[in-house]
Amino acid sequence: MQGMNVSPDEIVITAGALEALNLSLQAVTEPGDWVVVENPCFYGALQALERLRLKALSGATDVKEGIDLTALEAALQNYQVKYA
Repeated sequence: MQGMNVSPDEIVITAGALEALNLSLQAVTEPGDWVVVENPCFYGALQALERLRLKALSGATDVKEGIDLTALEAALQNYQVKYA
């Protein structure tokens, strides 16, 4: 991580993206919390949300533009989202 002052104690190495997702979800959410996910979403991510008893809130995406920021802003205003 060039240009960042990070100690080795602050770095977590995982076996893959899904493990990293699970760890980060467990760190910042509790059962019943809302989480914004892209639509379409990786099925393994949805399974992780289900296992942790989290509520998925679908976030619209566009092939060229990525996440629809207007829709994301509306979701953040209408729901107490803990993770996006």
